[in-house]
Order: sequence, then structure tokens, then C-alpha cells
Amino acid sequence: MRLILHRRRQTLLPRLKVLAKLENQGSRRTAYTIHTPRTLDHGKRYSQFRSSGHARRLKFPSKRGLRVSQRLVSVNPLPNLPELMSKSISQLLMLDLIYVVINGTNYRLWQSNEVVEVIGPVRVVHQYINMPEQSAEFYNETTKKVEEVHGCVPAMGYSFAAGTTDGPGSFAFEQGTTTSNPLWNTVRNFLAAPTEDDIRCQSPKPILLATGRIKLPYQWQPKIVSTQVAIIGNIVIAGVPGEFTTMSGRRLRESIRKVMSDASDDETSVIVAGLCNTYSDYITTPEEYQLQRYEGASTIYGPHTLTIYLKQYQELAKAAIQNKPVSPGPPAPELLQSNLIILVPPVLYDTPRWGHNFGDVIQQPQKVALPGDTIIAIFVAGHPRNNLMTESTFLTVEQLGDDEVWIPVATDADWETKFQWKRTSMILGSSQMTITWKIPQDVKLGEYRIRHNGYYRYVLGGVYPYYGVTNHFQVSFGVLSRKYICLLLYI
Repeated sequence: MRLILHRRRQTLLPRLKVLAKLENQGSRRTAYTIHTPRTLDHGKRYSQFRSSGHARRLKFPSKRGLRVSQRLVSVNPLPNLPELMSKSISQLLMLDLIYVVINGTNYRLWQSNEVVEVIGPVRVVHQYINMPEQSAEFYNETTKKVEEVHGCVPAMGYSFAAGTTDGPGSFAFEQGTTTSNPLWNTVRNFLAAPTEDDIRCQSPKPILLATGRIKLPYQWQPKIVSTQVAIIGNIVIAGVPGEFTTMSGRRLRESIRKVMSDASDDETSVIVAGLCNTYSDYITTPEEYQLQRYEGASTIYGPHTLTIYLKQYQELAKAAIQNKPVSPGPPAPELLQSNLIILVPPVLYDTPRWGHNFGDVIQQPQKVALPGDTIIAIFVAGHPRNNLMTESTFLTVEQLGDDEVWIPVATDADWETKFQWKRTSMILGSSQMTITWKIPQDVKLGEYRIRHNGYYRYVLGGVYPYYGVTNHFQVSFGVLSRKYICLLLYI
């Protein structure tokens, strides 16, 4: 049997070769479905799949003229044969098509184990800088002259309140606003009025919030930011204290790469790592700043924020190359929890559900599961804020080893796990914890259980630990029907 896969827009996609033995079901037509990637074009990754309602149509050139009409398989990314069989097995018990392999360049690259070894010294340079006090040279394309530019006291523009295109803000604020409004200026001045220097420095941004002038209960936005560069062989990691736009990031990479190329002929890869140690909103190019869209209005140190950062990171890169120490810079503000205002009420007490103890399982997982299935267990729990389990975990998925010892295979730090806490009674202080585990495709078959660890607060005072463990459950391929046989061939 030969399957031809078509796009809805009359575009022919790569053909799939599948040999299968099907069981006739009387005079009824047998319907099959395959859930295919959004694109199978070469040069694009095979990792994007539609979730529902967009299955491509498959034509079966047979006497009965069978056609696909229902969804069957969703795979992301395309795995090897055992993985896909385990992924779709629960659906295959009801449907007739077992497996389809789509072969292409990107799939082979995805499965490739090729790596590049990084060899060389490790050097790290870190420095705090006071952005409003920084200066740099800037070539003005209009005047064709080199000018000295300065950072500004932090401020947010009107377009900041407009939000982004996919997440608009409130009221009548619009992106691209370069004029102010007397009403909103009055509201702004009630909090803190910007100086004439602030207004001139931030131009063409109309200041909606003079955040650099507001100090109660503490600074609304930082003046002192953290900058750092780490060099690992021929890899340079620039730790930046904000969100760089695409073009800002390109210019930063090129400026650092230029410093590295001047010092060595080796090819250098520069990685911009955002939101390191400090958050100072966006960093746009001077040209993007002039447009005053959301990102430009959120560039808090003025139109030459990027210009200052380019100079700073070039100096840090030079210091790292030359193994030259730099001054630590001005001391950063202390942001201790004791200095912060916390509006979330404290945990007063916890009590278990009636007839249960903390850690009891009120919903056990299914006894047999397949790779790709989702395991769900619900525990009687305390409030998670009693202990944040730092460097620990609220949940552990454990497998029974060959030596009858339980081995941890996943925690709350893994993508396939999730825990959801819910307060079931505000008066009694009762809670429950729902733990889910999306079984990976490459999981080792065997016997598993889920363990929950937590703390509860006693009504008379004190916080105490507890734990709970589910019943054992099996992860296996299950039993396949002997009626259907599928032989898969790569294109």
C-alpha cells in the first residue's frame, strides 16, 4: 500500500511508503488518520505539530478507496521506531495504522550525535556600573560627527502603558506616542516629577513614570546594573541586565566579536544571555528608540542605552582577554527580603483532609501506563510556602531498580513533571497537591511510584515535614493486536 500526502493548498509533500496488512470490516470503509507536522519541507525542523483539526488528508489507492478522516498520531520531535510505537500504542489499540516514518535531512540531523569540543581557558569579568553616570562616543549619521552621549535617569514612556501588539495595555495609550498629555502628566507628577534634564535626556520619549526619581518604599528601577563577560575557549557569553531587541543583540555580538578577532584569528561565537543579575527592562537601538514603540518606551536609560552597553562590554572583553582586573564598580542596592513589602498573607496553619493524614494519596495513579501517557496522583498536602524546598523537590518519580532499591528518575525540576497546589478549605486550612508525570518516550520500562515531600504548619506553631508515596504502577508497551502488521521503509 502506498500513501501519498498532500497539502490542502495543492502542494505535494514527500511520499510515505508503508506496507501494511489490514483487516476488512465487512462492507464498511476503514478510516485512518495521521497527525503530521506543519511542514515537511527540507531545511525546516520537524518539531512543530498541530494539536487538532488540521490533519492532512491521506489517499489510499485501493479498491475500496479508503481515505483518512480521523486523527491518530502526534509526535514531537520525530523519534525512532520504538519511541513512536510506544507513543501511539494506546491509540493504536483502537485504530488500524501502527506507524509512519517520515525521513529527511532534518530528522537525520536531529538524531545526529555530532558535537563540537570547546577547548581553552575560562575567564570571567564582572562589574557594576551606574548607568546615568556613563558616557560613550556615538557617531551621528545626521551631522556626520562623533558626539559624546550620556545615560539618563530611569524613566518609562507613554508607549510603555500601551503594551505590545499581542498584549495591549489599558486606557487610550498607543504605541509610537511622542507627545505628552496634561492629565497623565499630573498623575505622573503626583508620584515624582521629572526634571528638565530628565525630559531633555529621554527625548523623544514623553515620560509617563519618572521611576528613577521614586525611592519609596525603595527604588522603582535600578540605576546600578550588573555587567559581565565569561570567556570559555572561543565561546564568549555576555551576561546582560535586560532584554535586548534583535538588532541590539546583533550589534552587541558584533562589537564583542570585533574585540575577539583583533586579539586572535580563531573564530569566536558570542552568546547574549539576557536578564543576568539585574532587570532593567528593554534595550533598543538608537533608531528603534526614536519610534517609541513599547520597547523604546521601556528603554529606561535613554536613547543611547545600547551605545553605553557596547562600550562597556567591549571593555570587559578586552579585560578578560588581557587577564586584567577591573574595579568592582559602585555597590549595588541591597534587596533583602526583610526590606521588601510582601502583600501575600502568611500561612497561619494547615490541617489535613477529614479522615486523612498529610501525605495520604486520595487518587492513586493507574496501574499500567504506556510511554506518552500522563500519570496523575493527588495527595493530602500542606502549604508549599511552609518550605520552598530550595535545592530539594516537592515530588520525585522513582523506579524500582534491579537490586530492589528505588531510584529517582525525575523531580519537579524536569519538564515532564508538574505539581499543582490547591487550597480545598480556607477555614480549615486543608490543601491537596496534584502531581502529574508525562511519561517520556525513551523511559525505561518497569515499576514506578511517585513520592511527595512537603511541610505543614501546626495550628499551635511550628513547621513539620511529611511525605507520601503512591502505589506502584507499571510502564510497559502493553499488548498489541495480532491482526495488524506494519513494515516501515525510509524514503
